[in-house]
Amino acid sequence: ADAPVTVLGTSDIGIRLLVNGTEKVITPLGKGQYIWPRLSPDGKRIVAVEMDRGAFIADINGANAVSIGRVNAPQWTRSGGWVIGMDDRDDGHSVTGSEIVAVSADGTRRVLLTDSKNVHEMFPAVSPAEDVIVAVTVDGTVLKLTYEEGR
Repeated sequence: ADAPVTVLGTSDIGIRLLVNGTEKVITPLGKGQYIWPRLSPDGKRIVAVEMDRGAFIADINGANAVSIGRVNAPQWTRSGGWVIGMDDRDDGHSVTGSEIVAVSADGTRRVLLTDSKNVHEMFPAVSPAEDVIVAVTVDGTVLKLTYEEGR
């Protein structure tokens, strides 16, 4: 059986995992500043963001990293088939734009889930129980999106 894996967080060089009771650090894109690591629902892959190189998906051993572009605060859909995140921009002081995006787990497809110049949707959270995403706008409005995964 596969060893149970827990994401512990990040270290100064990589992503900290607990694998079968033993802590290890993976560096899928080499040493770097990693943020927002999330384990896939099946426990076999990880999505995270490296501050200089962007978002990626990799095996939990750190191999087979695939870049998925700008997908900040990434979250897996409950099937593990897609990653949901935000494509946000700022001027150094305030958010100038942000949309919610979906990227297929193999990195080949990218879909814009919101497209609104005047509303900046951020920090999506995906339900583990139903096909629902919630996000918040800069002014604090909570949005609820339902989705259906295509094949």
